[in-house]
Amino acid sequence: MLSYEEIVNKIVAERGLSKEEVERRIKKKREELENLVTLEGAAYIVAHELGIKLFNVSSSRLKIGNILPGLRRVDFVGRVLKIYEPIEYEKDGKKNLVQSILVGDETGRVRVVIWSRGLIERIKDLNVGDAVRISGAYSKENKYGRAEVHLRESSKFEINPKVDLPPLEEIWQTYERSEIATIEEGRFEIKGTLVYIFEPSEYNACPKCGKKLVGNICEEHGAVEPTKVKIQAFVVDDGTGNIRVTVFRNLAENFNYQLGDELVINGDVSFNEIGGSYEILARSVSKANAKMEVKKLIKELNP
Repeated sequence: MLSYEEIVNKIVAERGLSKEEVERRIKKKREELENLVTLEGAAYIVAHELGIKLFNVSSSRLKIGNILPGLRRVDFVGRVLKIYEPIEYEKDGKKNLVQSILVGDETGRVRVVIWSRGLIERIKDLNVGDAVRISGAYSKENKYGRAEVHLRESSKFEINPKVDLPPLEEIWQTYERSEIATIEEGRFEIKGTLVYIFEPSEYNACPKCGKKLVGNICEEHGAVEPTKVKIQAFVVDDGTGNIRVTVFRNLAENFNYQLGDELVINGDVSFNEIGGSYEILARSVSKANAKMEVKKLIKELNP
């Protein structure tokens, strides 16, 4: 087994982070796990999250969920989830192009920014669902505080290499763990403390399709005998920010959590234009369990 210093030095060498930054991340990880692991154990987890193979250095390819801001070299594979239109901009009197794509795997999603006009020309025939292999890139922090991958002129971009990736539908079903302060639109998992509970409400829905009724009229099934659907909203805070969460039907009926409970929530995040903030439509809600969180991380370290 490796010592604490050996793990720290390996992270510093492979990811270009300062020793102080590595030790800060290790200490934070240990605190998140309520000191249920040693410093060495927390160091193993941080190394794993950074995509470092401590006992097998033959491959340094990262999983997308492990890409963090500030990495000087990023190599990974993923499937194209969305292709954004190229944007023209002017710099030093010259017109240039920049284009972004959203890439995902079974661990998460990341925006890839392409500054090379040559690479932009090459991906004209790129399609949603295509597999890509990216190497020699770097990562930086975007406006949401999340990692974003940028391609240099020397970066490589391979379309549809022979790689083992889940199908497109399965990747979209994954929920990426996020801090509330860095959340954006998409599917995410958060862990936070329940700090406020709204009064429950309900609305009339079609008993056949579940859609909300207008005057007991369903746009698909016409006049129907309405059924009541319960709505429960609440607010969670994870120390980086807070967010409103809404649950419907069974999740609302079975909502029995108390203020101060630490919850794990999976759901779809959208931006509320009226409120000017992000909200989550939850698909699952459960109490967080520190020991289960540790077991989950250990399982990831030893697949």
